[in-house]
Amino acid sequence: MSLAQEYDGNETLNKDISGCFLWPEHEAYCKIVQIAQISSASLFLVISLFIILIIWVFKLYHSFLQRLILYISLCSAVLCITFLLGNINTNHNNAFCFVQALSMHYFSWATLSWVICTTINMVFILRQLNTEKSERWYHLFVWLNSAFWTIIPAVIGDFGKTEIWCWITIQHPILKFTVWYIPLLLVCMLMIVVYCYIFFHNKKVSRSASTVYSIDKSEEKRLNKQEVKPLIGFPFIYILFTIPIFIMRIRETFYPDDSQRFILVLVAVILGPSIGTCNALAYALFHGTFRALTFRKFKSALHTKIFGKKYKVTRGFDLPSYYEDAARSPNVMRKGPLVFQNKLFDQSGNREYMVKV
Repeated sequence: MSLAQEYDGNETLNKDISGCFLWPEHEAYCKIVQIAQISSASLFLVISLFIILIIWVFKLYHSFLQRLILYISLCSAVLCITFLLGNINTNHNNAFCFVQALSMHYFSWATLSWVICTTINMVFILRQLNTEKSERWYHLFVWLNSAFWTIIPAVIGDFGKTEIWCWITIQHPILKFTVWYIPLLLVCMLMIVVYCYIFFHNKKVSRSASTVYSIDKSEEKRLNKQEVKPLIGFPFIYILFTIPIFIMRIRETFYPDDSQRFILVLVAVILGPSIGTCNALAYALFHGTFRALTFRKFKSALHTKIFGKKYKVTRGFDLPSYYEDAARSPNVMRKGPLVFQNKLFDQSGNREYMVKV
């Protein structure tokens, strides 16, 4: 009997709810999967909230790139909560399961949509376009696109209990690929193409840098390259983390009776809530957001945020490099020209830089 048939059978309904219908002879597997799911979702929820807290405390949200991290982290945090709400023993006949499935699908698409926007933003930066003007369109695209792909299975009524959590039921594998896995595959392929374009563009810029005699122009190219470089990891992290889940769904579609997929299910449970968090964390670490972060500076910034202003940091391209001075000095920071290797460079494009008063 296939899992779908067993799932439909009234005589096995109670077992599906309270037992281990995936591995009836190995209930320990279900316990391991459930522990892994709770642990993974909890860990990445804490990481997402920590990133949000850092962006809020240090006012990094004034930077457009940091706001992209903020949006991904927010979606990832909500997605982790949906993973925590449902588990392998969730009753599939109640409204709670439907809400969990709908929320999981919506915020999975929202996370993917923000990764798409980040990829588009890389191209805009390379072409030296004002990316902040596109922010409102990014929001419209993310939330409307996520709603579109969520309404389809919700209207059809295919949200319910699947093998691990509540999502599109296992009786409708084609719908899973239509509203998630095929678009995901196409998006990943598109991101690879964009990555190749960025790679060759940066290589071309590096070769031409030696022929550029204008200091302003040379520095502008260097900043563009520096701004794009940390974003390159986004699509590849997303692709790498979705491969095990993609393989699990394909295997489930063609081999519904296979009970030997414990490792794939376990990996999928661990990686499922981590995709958005790892994207945000990878960018934050690469870009130097946490390099100058210490407990003393965090406590000082949090105290300033809550009880009063000690120093103010305005928006800029490389905020972390100014944490050291800002934490040591009460001097107010103001917008001004960029100080780089004792040379002054005028503001360019949509970026604003800082200098101590």
